[in-house]
Order: sequence, then structure tokens, then C-alpha cells
Amino acid sequence: MFSVLARRGTVLVAASLLVSLTAACGGASAAECAEATKVLNDGTTQITAAAAGDLKGLDKSLTEMSEKFKTLAGNAEGEVAVALNELATGLGDVKIDASDPAGAVTALTGLTTTLSESGTKLANACS
Repeated sequence: MFSVLARRGTVLVAASLLVSLTAACGGASAAECAEATKVLNDGTTQITAAAAGDLKGLDKSLTEMSEKFKTLAGNAEGEVAVALNELATGLGDVKIDASDPAGAVTALTGLTTTLSESGTKLANACS
């Protein structure tokens, strides 16, 4: 059940965010928006693979995505920088504990919310 919830919720939100970012790349931080799209695409692939039951891999993927978004935020300007920082913080705050599958499901629910809300802000900032 865990892997089904992880895949469906998180991947669907990440995929919709990816479509939004792909359509919205432009403005002063166009390079950062384009790179954010790549980070999200690569991260979604890693999350999908890890969601099959590798909770440690999932936690590692989220941490790596968070670090990449922080780096991008440092190079971005204005609303794009703010949105990238929020996304990085939200991803960094999600901790998946392999010894607590129920807690992992709760964490993934929070992740879905983070991706949805912060991703919408980033897509708007990149448009």
C-alpha cells in the first residue's frame, strides 16, 4: 500500500508541476527555471523508483533535490528565488524513516502538498 500511495500522489503532483514549469520558462531567471524543470524531472524519476519500497533511497532523493533547488535559488532573482527556496525547504523538511512506514505515508502526504503549493508558486514566478 505504501508504494502505491507514494507513486500515485507524489508522482502525479510532480508530473503536473513539470508540465507547468515546462510551459512557463521565461523571464529574468529563465535559466534557473529551465534547470528547475530538469531537477524536477530527474527527481521525479528517482522518487518513482524509490517509491517501490526503497525508503532510504526516497529520503536521499528528496535531500538531493532540496540541495539542487537551494543552489538554483542562490542564482535566481526575485519571485523565482523565493519559490525555489520554498521548494527546497519543503523538500528538505520531509524525512522518510524506513522503520516507520505509517510515518512515511504521512510524510509523503506533506510532500504532495509541498510540491503542489511550492510548485505552483514556482510555475507562476517562471511565467
